[in-house]
Amino acid sequence: MCRKKFVKLGDENTSFFHARADERYRFNAIKQIIASDGRTVSDHFEKTALFYQEFRNRLGVSTTTEMIFDWGQLMESHDLQVLILPFSVQDSM
Repeated sequence: MCRKKFVKLGDENTSFFHARADERYRFNAIKQIIASDGRTVSDHFEKTALFYQEFRNRLGVSTTTEMIFDWGQLMESHDLQVLILPFSVQDSM
């Protein structure tokens, strides 16, 4: 419906679109959050830091891992020539 009005009214309808955009922004904005220590945070940079810290806590922090594989056993020599042979209908049956 908005598109039809815009095509019909052109710039006369600009205030309507701005009002809708403002309303959507107010609805989607996070005005304040409650930190884990119970305090209410409304400052943008503090909210950003809290969201970032929570993100890190949920995903964890990368750590170095120790490889415990026996590479000698995993890298044994195998006859892999069969992998480069052309396919045929007889081979699939």
